[in-house]
Amino acid sequence: MDRVKILFQTNNPHYPYSGLFRTMYSVAKHEGVLSLWKGNSATVARVLPYAAIQFASFEKFKKLLHGGDLTAPHPFLNLVAGSLAGMTCVTATYPLDLLRARLASEVNSRTYKSLVHAFWTMYKVEGFRSWFRGLVPSLQGIIPYAGVSFSVYETLKYYSPKTKDKRLQTVNGLFSGATAGLMGQTVSYPWDVVRRRLQTAGFSPHVEFLPGRGTFGMMSYIVKTEGVKGLYKGLSINFWKAPIGTGISFTVYELCKTFFGEVKK
Repeated sequence: MDRVKILFQTNNPHYPYSGLFRTMYSVAKHEGVLSLWKGNSATVARVLPYAAIQFASFEKFKKLLHGGDLTAPHPFLNLVAGSLAGMTCVTATYPLDLLRARLASEVNSRTYKSLVHAFWTMYKVEGFRSWFRGLVPSLQGIIPYAGVSFSVYETLKYYSPKTKDKRLQTVNGLFSGATAGLMGQTVSYPWDVVRRRLQTAGFSPHVEFLPGRGTFGMMSYIVKTEGVKGLYKGLSINFWKAPIGTGISFTVYELCKTFFGEVKK
C-alpha cells in the first residue's frame, strides 16, 4: 500500500490513479510481486528508532507540560507534546524516510544497490544537504499529524471503559488509535504530498525540480497544475492504511508500558 501511495503522490505516469487494488495488480504485473515492497528495507530500518523516539519523547514532553498531573486528558497539552515528539522523531530518522520515497518511486530501474550505497551516492552527487531535502514540509506536516493523533488518542483512552485494574482494553485501544491516526493523517495529508514531491524531485524524471519553492510554493504549483485534488492524491489509501497501522502502534505501545511497568516492579 505504501509504495502505491508514493507512486500516486509523485504523480508517476506509469501508474495513473485507478484505485488501490487495480494499481497494485498493475505494479505486480509489470514489475513483479516483490516490487510492491520497493523501499521496504529503508522502512524496516526506520520504523524501530522512529517509534521508540516518538513514544519516549511524548512521555517526556507530556510530563513536562502537564507538570506531573497526568490524571486529566488535557487535549491541548497533549497536542503540543505530540507535535514536539513528532518533530523529534522525524528529524532523527529523516534520511531513511527520504530514501524510502526515492526507492519506492523508481519504476523498472534501480539506482541504489543498498542503503549504504544510496547514502554515499547521494552525498557524492548531491551533497550532504540532499539527505534532508523536504525536511521543512515534513516538520510542518508532523505538527498537526502527531499533535492531533496523540491528543485524540489520549482523550479517547481517558474516556474509554477500563478493566478492573484500570487498564485500557485492547479493543478500545485499537479503536482509539485507529480513530486518532485517521484524523491526524487527513488533517496533515497535503504536507505529505509536498514532502514526497520534494524528496523525489530531480531523482524521479517525472517529478519536476523547482528550486526556490518552499512548502506553500509547491502547494500552489500543485493546485495550479493539478487542481486541489492533487494535494490529496493517494488519500484514499490512507483510509485503509492509517487506522490499521496507528491502531496497532498505540496498542503495542500501551502493552509495552504495562509489561515493562510490571517488570520494573
